Amino acid sequence: MRVEPAAQSVVARAPARIVLHFSQEVTPVNNGTDVIGPGGASAAGGAPHLSSKDVRALVIPLAPRLARGDYTVRWRVASTDGHLVGGVFAIGVGAGRPPPQLATTESSSVDSGLLVARFVYFIGLLVLVGGALVRLAVFEPALRSLTGERRGDVEESERTGFGVLAFAATALVVVGGWAAVVRQATQVAGISFWAPLEGHGPLVAPIGATRFGREFGHAINAATVFFVLIMVGYALRRWRPSLYVVAAVGTVAGGWAVVGPGLSGHAGDPGRGWLALVVDALHLAGAAVWIGGLAHLFIVAAPATAALPPEERSRVRLEIAQRFSRIALASVALIGVTGVGRALWELGAVSQIWSTAYGRTLVIKTALLGALVVLGYLNRKALGDFTALRRRVGIELSLLVTVTAAVSLLTDLPPANTAASSAGATGGTPAQVIQQPVDRSPGAVR
Repeated sequence: MRVEPAAQSVVARAPARIVLHFSQEVTPVNNGTDVIGPGGASAAGGAPHLSSKDVRALVIPLAPRLARGDYTVRWRVASTDGHLVGGVFAIGVGAGRPPPQLATTESSSVDSGLLVARFVYFIGLLVLVGGALVRLAVFEPALRSLTGERRGDVEESERTGFGVLAFAATALVVVGGWAAVVRQATQVAGISFWAPLEGHGPLVAPIGATRFGREFGHAINAATVFFVLIMVGYALRRWRPSLYVVAAVGTVAGGWAVVGPGLSGHAGDPGRGWLALVVDALHLAGAAVWIGGLAHLFIVAAPATAALPPEERSRVRLEIAQRFSRIALASVALIGVTGVGRALWELGAVSQIWSTAYGRTLVIKTALLGALVVLGYLNRKALGDFTALRRRVGIELSLLVTVTAAVSLLTDLPPANTAASSAGATGGTPAQVIQQPVDRSPGAVR
């Protein structure tokens, strides 16, 4: 970030405006920016706005004929990926003055509401998409040894079970996803979360003002369409030609639902390119297969095969476990490779692993994944005991839910290299810059 005039500098004459230059397009947060004069009164000359020549420049008009003294600038904007970015710096007016002193500070906190909403969304998305993939790649092929009425009963039971699971997962996607979008939009608009629901304040414009609002909303809609198409496929399962059309459209909807979070987040930042999006989507797809597959195995597959005779039940369950074990191993490898690629993009130096919140959260996520790999290895060694395997799968799912919480936090934090590069303003003494998360409650600046 670059500031004109430079942060912590002294100018002989008061400027007509202060301009903050960012590396990407930003959206001013309503009531998020102010200039505080020597007496504590506002010295702003109007509402901050984007430059007509550059959408990456925030213009803060100043009142005319400012007196000598120190002026503290508190600013807050929303980046295109939905992160709230804020900071504080000061300038001095009057030749010969000492360096200016800040009259206020900016507090920092994690936005727990947004974090919970993203967590709920990601759990639903991973179970919905991953469960659908695993039932096609694992469960249905494992039933080939069954014939006649027994196979029909198992398939019917599985369809019912997965239908309920998919409905619950879609509900999580819709509720969590739109809660996250509305939360971010109301913060940009400077109003409470409940205000739009009560008919007070704008909502559509703030949602469309950031890439996060637009693309995340599209991803939620795509996941919803994906679920609807699953239900349509159930209804049309006896008409094979129509199933191919449903499958093709469903593949597009599911793919969009997986790519959407990357488009709305760090991977979609300007200058990243298509490769970052591909890596992010593959990372999410690997996690979906792992989590969604375990959920299907734990919640759907076991009850669906419970009514089979003991010998057939054991044989089918062993086939399911072996097939899933192979696909889970591939998904873990995919998560590992793409995770390294994402870390290389987000970390600019090794020291950022422990010096930034993003890096520390990434370490926690990696440690949890390591524990999961060990547990998965133990599960592979005991595939024949399905009852014991199901118990360990429950533990594995619990750990994966914790990993998803860490992922939700990572998406809510700025990349470590962005936070480091924005740690100050060029052209003078570094400004105090606090990147998301910033305290979003009223009266947060003090």
